[in-house]
Amino acid sequence: MQKNISVFIDESGDFGFIKDASKYYLITLVFHNQNNDISNNIGKIANCPVFHAGPIIRKEPPFHNIDAIERKKYFQKFLIFTIGLPIKSITFAFNKKDFNNDILKMEQKMIREIYSFFTNHLNYFIDNKLIIYYDNGQHSITKILNSVLALTGLNYEFKQKVHPQNYRLFQVADFISTIKLIELKMNHKEMSKSEKMFFDNRHFKKNYLKAINKKELS
Repeated sequence: MQKNISVFIDESGDFGFIKDASKYYLITLVFHNQNNDISNNIGKIANCPVFHAGPIIRKEPPFHNIDAIERKKYFQKFLIFTIGLPIKSITFAFNKKDFNNDILKMEQKMIREIYSFFTNHLNYFIDNKLIIYYDNGQHSITKILNSVLALTGLNYEFKQKVHPQNYRLFQVADFISTIKLIELKMNHKEMSKSEKMFFDNRHFKKNYLKAINKKELS
């Protein structure tokens, strides 16, 4: 019987090569079989604010009046929430220096990697319908996803009028993207002052990174 698989998509970083743009660009996809009820999971954080990793780490609105201890507690709580979910994920990471300021080369690389992922996991997706949740933050990402999914022949549609604040799984995609970005920056000793203050390297790798890696669709 056909299942609906939700695909929540979030990116981290700037897509292009404008001045002061981010060094890395990441795309995270979170997959959820809609037959697996997660209402109880969501109920456990119903009174928590919308999760947005960047402002929590940097103490920006709406978390600017919350001290570091409480912000770290919320981050930990969201990790526990994510661990308990029946989801899978994948993150694609790109170092923009590899493309010599050529956006077309970057797009082609993204298409190849995302297409390869879907074709290598056809048994997971075939005979099911993919419901894509994306807020159209980057038009190029929508174009890339349409190109890839059309090539695979998978059955899919884009959910209309998607707002991240309305979907906890969208916030999970943001959470996972941030963890994978921090991993990159930590490995290359590129963490910002606020990131260094928020994360202890050993605790991050032992708890956050290890748990998120277990969610990957391998």
